[in-house]
Amino acid sequence: MTEHNPHLEYQSVNVGAAHMCGHDGYMTSLVGFGILMQQAHHLLPPHTCVRSVFQPAEEGGFGAVEMIKGGCLDGVDEIYGYHNGPFPLVRFSILLQGPGGHGSAPHKPKIPFRNVSAQESAVISITQVHGGKADNVIPSQVKLSGTIRDMNPDVFSVIEVRLNRIVEHTAAAFGVNGTLNIVDGYPVTKS
Repeated sequence: MTEHNPHLEYQSVNVGAAHMCGHDGYMTSLVGFGILMQQAHHLLPPHTCVRSVFQPAEEGGFGAVEMIKGGCLDGVDEIYGYHNGPFPLVRFSILLQGPGGHGSAPHKPKIPFRNVSAQESAVISITQVHGGKADNVIPSQVKLSGTIRDMNPDVFSVIEVRLNRIVEHTAAAFGVNGTLNIVDGYPVTKS
């Protein structure tokens, strides 16, 4: 996405690029670690090789696999990683399907949290909604997607059950089919 944060002195000047996520933090901290390791190389055992690995496409869960296939871990005895967010990231999508139709006849298609303890936290964000290709045609399918962020597997279980029920019953109430697909991300690393 293109950045629109003129108040930032480091605002990206490139179309399609922005400082919107923790990726800048990953890059900065790994470069900093590399500088520290270079300065402390005399403290390491002889012939020690330290390799810094910048993983592309980490949010999709396939960047590391491709890098490993490409040989980034060849000759590596140990590897350490981290995520600069204190929570696991879980992606979800909701597919709603029902009869479509022309905008001149909207009557022909059928008419279309309080479950988490105050001591816990969770954030459910609907970040994308896609449906239709023309302004005068009611789409037969709309897809919503987003993320779930929480710190407790028990909270996630409650969210998963509630989200399934909301999708199922809301879709049924409007005479359409609703499907929830949850793609679990990497679990948070706790020390």
